[in-house]
Amino acid sequence: MSARKKYENDGQHIFFKSNKANGFAFLSNFWPFVSDPAKRACPEALVLAPSSFVVDGEKFLSVEHYFQAVKYVDMPAIFKDIKNQPTAVDAKKCNTKWKHTHPINVAHWEATKKGVMFRGLMGKFQQNPLLMEALLNTGNKELCEIPGRGSDSWAGERNTLGVIMMNVREELRKSPSSATSVTTHTTSSSTSKTATSPSKNVNTTKPTPTPTGSKTLSTVNAKPPKPASSTATTTVATTTSTSTSVTAPASSKPASQNKPSNTTPTKLLPRKTPPPPNSAIAKRAPPPKQPTLNPQSNPQTAVIPQHQDPKSST
Repeated sequence: MSARKKYENDGQHIFFKSNKANGFAFLSNFWPFVSDPAKRACPEALVLAPSSFVVDGEKFLSVEHYFQAVKYVDMPAIFKDIKNQPTAVDAKKCNTKWKHTHPINVAHWEATKKGVMFRGLMGKFQQNPLLMEALLNTGNKELCEIPGRGSDSWAGERNTLGVIMMNVREELRKSPSSATSVTTHTTSSSTSKTATSPSKNVNTTKPTPTPTGSKTLSTVNAKPPKPASSTATTTVATTTSTSTSVTAPASSKPASQNKPSNTTPTKLLPRKTPPPPNSAIAKRAPPPKQPTLNPQSNPQTAVIPQHQDPKSST
């Protein structure tokens, strides 16, 4: 079987490589620093989307940058030199340069390198929503990195990188927003598109506290409707001789307790009646004037002078 047919995608396998133009180059540790044909074969949204990630407060442009720099985490100058390389290929070459003058503890590295790779892949896919979606869309197919020239412990029959990537896929599938991750920081692109779970049904018979700004439980904490206003009662008096009858729903209170609030009752002027005879007002009233009679006008009513004593006239 030729190498071309051996690494063609089928219903059970997905093969990827940084220079393989089959639409899956985004799975490579070199992404986004892959060949132009491989990048053009990928969806444009993935090409334009950010792919950097942050681990332990340090930003890395690719998984290859992270994997090579962590070898010198105890040597800050070399660590930054590898991390700041412009491309993934340059980061790998920089590691080759330093390992001859500053060798690492090989035994320790061999025991921890798989965990380092898991951390790098988790940061790449978890912090970049479009990459995570593309990884989950691979379903349950086996992910296989195409081996390069010579021996490769990460690809080929061992497929170490593919196995670790499938473990990451399984973790993200369980809970994309809370998958097991060792990263301590997230980028803005990951927080802007956080997956949310659909809201559960709420039992309205037992109200529960509603979080501030929440709208999903508004029906639980809704205030009971106010009773019908007492202003909409029976007949409302007006200034004219006619009255307007307003029919409203019956209030919860008796009609006798309804107090109109928006209507002004018509004031009735008191009648002018004479005060009772024994009241103070009657006592202060002046007596009626008696008519003056002229003695000559009516001889019957003329005042007759009294007879004087003759002795008094002398």
